Amino acid sequence: MTAAAPRSDTVRPRSIRLACWFMLGIALTGLIHVVASVLELRRLDANEEALAKLAVRPEFSGVVAAAQGLRIAAIGALIVGAVAALLAPVTWALLRSAVRWARRAVLTLHFVLLGGVILLLAPDSTTGIKPYRDPMGSAANEDVAASLLAVPGYLAVHYAAEVVLLVLAAAVLVLSFRESTTEFLRSRWSDGDAQVWDMSPSLAKLRGERTAR
Repeated sequence: MTAAAPRSDTVRPRSIRLACWFMLGIALTGLIHVVASVLELRRLDANEEALAKLAVRPEFSGVVAAAQGLRIAAIGALIVGAVAALLAPVTWALLRSAVRWARRAVLTLHFVLLGGVILLLAPDSTTGIKPYRDPMGSAANEDVAASLLAVPGYLAVHYAAEVVLLVLAAAVLVLSFRESTTEFLRSRWSDGDAQVWDMSPSLAKLRGERTAR
């Protein structure tokens, strides 16, 4: 019997290549989110006593609520970031391997991410973070509270990471339903092949010999 030739559909379509790159971006953004959240939680723990003393003063009456909101937001961001950092590489590998339930795993991960990000960005959510606003409008008081509440640049990193996760997750979902993605995955599933994308000549020959038997 003639050795089986390598499959002609081993070239990944552009939609899958982009989805894989976006998932790596999600993993990196999630890692940044985790680091920023851990630093913020450590900042709140270190300044807990100072914030409690500050809260007894009328002009800083809202500082405890602001600290609580920041803590809840940081914990939520830590969870979302950890999910992205740990599971995005897994779904990346599944999609590259074209296993039968790869797209289902991608959909599950990104719906979870979308839900978490939307919750964190919701303006009326208890997990939302807002810069401390002094009841009397004193910029000096706001600066004092901010120095105890948040790591410098944390708010910018938090919101930027949430937006990036939202955009990339939505982009991967769209790419997962592209016609080229669907056709390619179906072609890989047609013979039950759930291994690597590119077969080496020796592997192709071995498969051909087994088929001949």
